[in-house]
Amino acid sequence: MVKRLEEQRRDITKKLEITTKHANSNKRKAVHFWKLWRQQQAPQNKIRREPRQIERDNLKKCRSTDELIGEGRFGCCKKMMYRGRVVAVKHFKDCSDKAVHNEAATISELDHPGLPFIFGVCTKQQPFLLVMEYYGINGTSVTIARALKGKMLFGQPEWTDVVLQCSKAIAYLHSKGKIHCDLKADNIVLQDSDGVTRPVIIDFGKVKDITTAKTKKLSLVDQEFYRKRHKHIAPEIVRGTHPPSTASDVYAFGLIISLICHYYKFENLRRIAVQCIHGTPEKRPSMDAIITTLDNNSV
Repeated sequence: MVKRLEEQRRDITKKLEITTKHANSNKRKAVHFWKLWRQQQAPQNKIRREPRQIERDNLKKCRSTDELIGEGRFGCCKKMMYRGRVVAVKHFKDCSDKAVHNEAATISELDHPGLPFIFGVCTKQQPFLLVMEYYGINGTSVTIARALKGKMLFGQPEWTDVVLQCSKAIAYLHSKGKIHCDLKADNIVLQDSDGVTRPVIIDFGKVKDITTAKTKKLSLVDQEFYRKRHKHIAPEIVRGTHPPSTASDVYAFGLIISLICHYYKFENLRRIAVQCIHGTPEKRPSMDAIITTLDNNSV
């Protein structure tokens, strides 16, 4: 009896050792494949080159007295000279060098005529600077908002082309896994290029990755503040039901088109605007769909 029990104990011990060995082997395999999966899922843009450091002494004042391009909570943007060419220099206020480098790195990764070109940064001392190509008409910085107020473009073909070019720039941004999160008429400047008006989307300080954008919960007071002061922010973001997305960029773009239609009664653009500002994000058109509509002249 005792001998039989001892044999059973040895059998059980042996089976446990075999089971433990298999479990450890499976655990090592699982860890190995998990690491491989993590490497594949890691965003490519995490490996970023440091932006070029520009020597502050190489930035000179312009001869023109109208140096200030615009200003906001971030600081201000000035027209300056860099190595013999006119540039737009963003001066940051109360901002970390990491935030400046992130914005510079985002712009550097993008290559599209409707997006800005960056020369580099100055982050060795305050105020931190971001140096970009200057865009304007006859030497003056002109945003869509300013062009509308000043009646600088008159024809429907001109404005339709501006909307189309903006659509292509935003679609390119989305194809790179980015969302702008701050599209508005003051953040699109116009460039006179060989007699053709070309829009350029600026201000990439709030750009987010599509895959990592998070829902933000706002108090009722903050929600009301956003509805009054930041009308270009999509309602689902203000309510805290959705994170920023390509659809929220489409909503903001729809408001820009609506502003154009406020000054000019373009029925083709008005219909697109109505679709873009739909209250349900899933029912808004994609940027590619907007481009197709404009290209086919089917509106």
